[in-house]
Amino acid sequence: MKRRLKLKSSSSANRHKLNQKIARLHQKISDTRKDFHFQLAYHLCDQGGDDIR
Repeated sequence: MKRRLKLKSSSSANRHKLNQKIARLHQKISDTRKDFHFQLAYHLCDQGGDDIR
């Protein structure tokens, strides 16, 4: 997508739409990674939170 963005003219509506699509994709990846960390922390605490210290 970044390659296609580079080819668009700088002030076009299609460039703006593609930029929004890229931003949504990056946000989805970020949210997925964050969710994994929360799930892992929950799982570790649920398994034996007393043994961590």
